[in-house]
Amino acid sequence: ARDRAAQRSTQSLINSLTAAMLSYGTDVVVDPSTQAVRLLWYFPGDGGFLDGDPQVDPGFNAALRTAASDTGYRGPLHMLPVAVPERHIDDQTGRAVDSWGNPLYVFDPAFNDPSNPYHARQDLMEVASGIALWSAGPDSDPSTTDDNLTSWSER
Repeated sequence: ARDRAAQRSTQSLINSLTAAMLSYGTDVVVDPSTQAVRLLWYFPGDGGFLDGDPQVDPGFNAALRTAASDTGYRGPLHMLPVAVPERHIDDQTGRAVDSWGNPLYVFDPAFNDPSNPYHARQDLMEVASGIALWSAGPDSDPSTTDDNLTSWSER
């Protein structure tokens, strides 16, 4: 019963964040100093974890922190109109985490990352309505997709 509650809590978090991201209205900003297009919610462009607070998230180097500041980007938990329970926020990174303490992943097939278990899913953006957000699930292993919790349905 505890594991089921943890799965429901994580799925609810994923669903809430996905809905807020989809309704935000834009998914890019332009870095004024470099003119680089930055993707909201995965600003460093690594196609991995959903961003945390740019000032403390280790995925942001000094240049990316400056770019985030220059564009007004503060990460999804500070920019989206969604209340995320404290248990789903990592204190060290400001990232959203699942019920097992692991950061949520965001995926775009354009990132061509073979280590991502959804790498070959060219249809994923269509299936996921434009946002592919997921948790590695109870086993905390992203490569075992049988227990992953996702923002899309495989039906």
